Order: sequence, then structure tokens, then C-alpha cells
Amino acid sequence: MMVAILTIQCNQEEFLDRPPEDALTIDNFYQSNEQVLASTAPLYGWPWFEANDKAWWAIGEGMGGNHYTNDGDMGEMYVFAVKSNSARLNEMWNSLFRVVAHSNSVINNVPEKSAEAVSDEIKRHAVAEAKFMRATAYFYLVRLWGPIPIIENNEELVIDFKVPKNPEEDVYKFIIMDLEWAMENLPETPLHTGRLSKWSAEGMLAKVYLAKAGLGQNGSRKQLDLDNAKTHAANVINSGLMLMPEYGDLFITEYENSDESLFAFQWIACLGWGTQNTNQAYWAKDATVTGVGDGWGGYIGPTIDLQNDYETGDKRRYHTIMLDGDYYPNIKSTSGGFTYTQQPGGSMSANATHSAVKKYVIGNPGDNGGQVCFMSTGINTYVLRLADVYLIYAEAVLGNSANTSD
Repeated sequence: MMVAILTIQCNQEEFLDRPPEDALTIDNFYQSNEQVLASTAPLYGWPWFEANDKAWWAIGEGMGGNHYTNDGDMGEMYVFAVKSNSARLNEMWNSLFRVVAHSNSVINNVPEKSAEAVSDEIKRHAVAEAKFMRATAYFYLVRLWGPIPIIENNEELVIDFKVPKNPEEDVYKFIIMDLEWAMENLPETPLHTGRLSKWSAEGMLAKVYLAKAGLGQNGSRKQLDLDNAKTHAANVINSGLMLMPEYGDLFITEYENSDESLFAFQWIACLGWGTQNTNQAYWAKDATVTGVGDGWGGYIGPTIDLQNDYETGDKRRYHTIMLDGDYYPNIKSTSGGFTYTQQPGGSMSANATHSAVKKYVIGNPGDNGGQVCFMSTGINTYVLRLADVYLIYAEAVLGNSANTSD
């Protein structure tokens, strides 16, 4: 009788443990190369959305003194009065650890749960993409928060959600290991348009070493890290990749995913919340630019200091900042283009800086292939460009010196 009961119990457990046949699960999803690659595709967009929406530029451009605003949540960054409950910091934290969690899922599940039909090359590719993404998320986390938890398996948090913080030096070691693995297992030419390559990983590795070099004592940079940054940057520069001939073309959808783009978020317009780029909604001068009801003036816009940093004749300024009289044929293109007109205003008005943002502002649904809806465009967000790598190389060469003859 006891044997019969145990047999029935085992049979019941086996029955209850079967995955549903009419739904996708971790156990039955990775059946083909295409499905494995589909599992990493979201890492180029959705997990980063909350950071890209406001936090990315509030923290970066706001604290960098490039973007002025009278919005409270943004303005605290500009005046270095950031509170512990900052909405923008919370958005960045949530978004970056969402990237970590999704990356961990790929890293831990693809090698173990992929069907025999999935090639080893594709499995390595998927894990390499995920390791790159995890490393990049941690690169932002460690520079913003210093010591942070290193999480490699999300399921372990279910058992014990108390995770100790790791020293900055250990976080950088973890980042470097992930990027080295990605560099060794990604192809020199992206597998699909917009995906990562070996040079994406090596370029990011150069940037990490340059940042790590600044952790030295008495303000002196670590020479070994500078040398590593220089070596990896040089490898990318000598890879045969080319800069875009015209800087402005980088921010036109037609020319996205060029050689110069080493890593960019791949947004999709008019699909659903979390898949799109919302920057234009906040930055465009007004609703006449976008034609879809958004366009809220850039939270005042680029600062006078930033405007003055551009030398006379620098073509990049026109494609980054709108100033009085600037004409843009690709905006409102069906009605003859758009000319920015300076508006008078006091220090706290929407025209205090007498400028507007141009970068990532692509116009209305009749412009740039129609990738525009309310609070939604499809323009990529650049995270790492070949141009960045040239600057990384130059800074690594300069190192601790005031000048160089190199």
C-alpha cells in the first residue's frame, strides 16, 4: 500500500511539473537560432527606456551644466541639490538593474535551456550581447553610486533578497571580465543591423579603463589603466570603421546604425509605451515642430555656457542647438521647412537661454520617414560612437600630462 501511495504521489508531481504546451516558458522558448536572438533583442531598448526618458539627460546634461530647466525634478540636478528620493535617480536605478536582470536571464538560461537546433555560435553571441549590456549598466551604476551589489542570478534573490554591496574596484573588475568575454565572442561585423560587434565591446572596454584610471590617489591617473584604454581604443580606430562624413546625418533616421554607431538604443515609434524615444516630446521648441501635440520647449534648453563652447563655424552646433534664424529643411519639410525664431523671456521663462534643442528632434509625421507619434519617435539614442573612441584615445595619450607631442 505504501509503495502504491508513493507511486501515485510521484506521478502527480510529474504531472504537475509539466510546462504548459500552449504558452511560452523559459523551458520551451529557446528552440531555434531566431528565438535565441529574439531573447536579446529587448536589451537594445525596453529595459533602458526609463533611464532614456528623463533620467539620462537630467543627470548627464543637467549636472554637466549643459541643460537648464525650472522643472523641480530636473532642476535639482542642475543646482547639485539632489535628494535621496529623487525621481530621476530612482528611474535610473530601476532601469539599470532591469537591464542587469534581463541580461542575467539570458546569460544563465540560454546555454542550459537552448534546444539542439540552436548553434553554439548563436548561444555565445546571445550571452556576449547580454554580458555587454550587463557591463554597460554596471558601468553607469558604479559611477553614479560607487559601491553597489553585484547580482549574477536573479533567482537567488527570491531566497535571500539582502544583497551586500561590493567595492568599486571589484565592480570594475566584474565589468571588465564581462566586456572581455563579449569582445572575444562577438563578430567583427554585426550579425544584424543595429546589433553589437567586437568593436562595440572593445570600445566600451577602452572607456571603462579610462574611467577606472581616474580612481588613483591624489588626483593622479593610473598609468596601467591609461595604457589599456589607449591600446583598446587604438584597436577600434584601426579596425576599418569610418566616421560619418557629415555630423548632422547621425541624427537623421535614414543614416542610423552606420559604422560610427558602436552601441545605440534601437527605438520603435508608434508601437507602445516603453519601445519609443520620448526625447523630442520634451525638447522640441513647441507643438508646431512635432505636429502631434507634444513639444514642451526642452525644459528651457541648452545653457549659454554650452552655446559659447562652440567656436565660430563649428558645424556641430547647428545640429545640436537651435539659435535665432537657424533654418532646418528636414523639419516641417512638407511646408517649406522650419526657422527657429528667438523669443524674449526672463530668467525662468521657457526662452531664458534663447535657444532650443535640435539633437534628437526630427520633426512631424511628414518628416524623416514618418517615425513620429505623440511622445514617440524612432530615432536611436547613441551610447557609444566611434567619435567617442577617438576622444578616449586622445585623453589616454595625454594621461597625467598637461600636453603631449604625440
